[in-house]
Amino acid sequence: MMKLQTPVGLLPLVIYMGCTTPVYKPMDIAAYNQNTKQWRLDFNLFPLNSNWQNKLVTGKAPWTGSQCPLSDNPADWKTSPTCTSQQLHFNNGQIGCTDVFNRHGGHMNWFPVTEVGVSNFEDHSDDDDYNFYLKTPDSSLYLGSDDPDPMNQFVGLEFDSDEFPDPVDDDYNIWWNRFHNAVNDGDSFWGTILGTGNYAEAQAMAKDKLTIVTGMAGVDLGHDASNTWTTELHPVFGMFLLTDEETSINPDGSVAMNDTWSFFIRNKGNEGYCGTSTENAGNKRLNVFLPEMPYYYAGVISAYPADPSDNVAIDDGNVHITNWNGVTSDSDPRWEHWTKQLTNGGVVFGFNFDSDVSDGIFVGDIKLNWTIHISFKGFENLRNVAKFVDESKFKGNFKWIYDNKRELDREYETKADSLLYLRISKLNNLEKIELHQALTGKIVLPNMPQLEPIAKEKSTRLASVPAGKDSIDMQQFNAQVKELKIQELSARYSKAIPAANLDQKEYIQRKLLKREYIDAYLKSKHL
Repeated sequence: MMKLQTPVGLLPLVIYMGCTTPVYKPMDIAAYNQNTKQWRLDFNLFPLNSNWQNKLVTGKAPWTGSQCPLSDNPADWKTSPTCTSQQLHFNNGQIGCTDVFNRHGGHMNWFPVTEVGVSNFEDHSDDDDYNFYLKTPDSSLYLGSDDPDPMNQFVGLEFDSDEFPDPVDDDYNIWWNRFHNAVNDGDSFWGTILGTGNYAEAQAMAKDKLTIVTGMAGVDLGHDASNTWTTELHPVFGMFLLTDEETSINPDGSVAMNDTWSFFIRNKGNEGYCGTSTENAGNKRLNVFLPEMPYYYAGVISAYPADPSDNVAIDDGNVHITNWNGVTSDSDPRWEHWTKQLTNGGVVFGFNFDSDVSDGIFVGDIKLNWTIHISFKGFENLRNVAKFVDESKFKGNFKWIYDNKRELDREYETKADSLLYLRISKLNNLEKIELHQALTGKIVLPNMPQLEPIAKEKSTRLASVPAGKDSIDMQQFNAQVKELKIQELSARYSKAIPAANLDQKEYIQRKLLKREYIDAYLKSKHL
């Protein structure tokens, strides 16, 4: 395949001369950096490793409670002189989420963004979400918070496990299925209700993985006070983790880099019990750039300047598509497919869905076997960037992350959940195992309420589609970037996101059924 030579990598940095300088407020997500006079956008035209304007101006993470009003009305945030000028939308929560806003918590959302950094797995929480946190080289989108939980000190990444990875076929030997099993093993007794599992194995699998993640950027208001509001990418639309890497020197002096990226990507999802409406990426096609030099890309502003003689072999035979309704099969006639295209400094993968609100999920492992020609100056840059993933630099500042003695209240734990926890704690170990197996569908107990688990059929294995009419048109992309105005960015994506969620009642009902099942089981044990 011919390699396209273009100055545009994952970080299309365009200098505007003669254009009107965007005017920002402190809590605007600044895709245009007024300090460098550059835009930072991915191949979806989503902001890429952008930051709050307050951070760009003052060098410090903003505190939302100081910048924005205590309100769940987006208009109040936009009219505040110290908050935001961008178009927001509010995803409301359910009664019992929090004591703020008359016991209603939710998410104040901007638009999709892409972030690159090092991620770690936190837990499988009480609202059935998988929770990761992301550390970025320039503290991108961090907020100030009094909460010592790393989910609230960095950028939280969350997605409903009922949407992913629960529906994925366990027969496939992919990283996400092995990780899913590790999380299930860590749920001592359905930790998705109470957040009480031991996730050491899952945390070890996902420890300090270089991650490219796209998700809905927002502030989670479902905390007890404004000084603990935090930034989340929730839901995560796409998450690519560098799960394996080998580097060696070829006889000709070039560098052989064998990278495995384990991923999932979809274009819609909910925001948990405290944000049940569906959030959409607004696109039928989502593009992801996997770079030649992952850590170089993560640690500096510009993409690695690829040599024309660089080449890559792509092993993409372990990619599949499924969905959380369990209806995808080998005979499914839908049009979901994906493409790949070499470009400067990496490969662009395009994932095509059958609609902009599809329930399709691409998942799998992609192996990139690179032959890279790099100068000694390039090696020096790589040595500098390698410090970004040196965990020792974090330990001094965040000792509480590593001492394993944190006793934090779960974010959304209600009084009813606390009572449930107390009752479950009185079960013996065999009873806890039995309850866990019943809730996960491994056994059926007589005289118990009926649970309706997500149906799961065979996922479809996909053959990749070579670059063609669906691939990136670099000339057209550059033209789109030049025409883009920051004032249009938030309006474009907020208009594309419907407020209603047709699955909202089903989502709430599913959570309530699980709580009712636990309650019935405890009553059967006279607890």
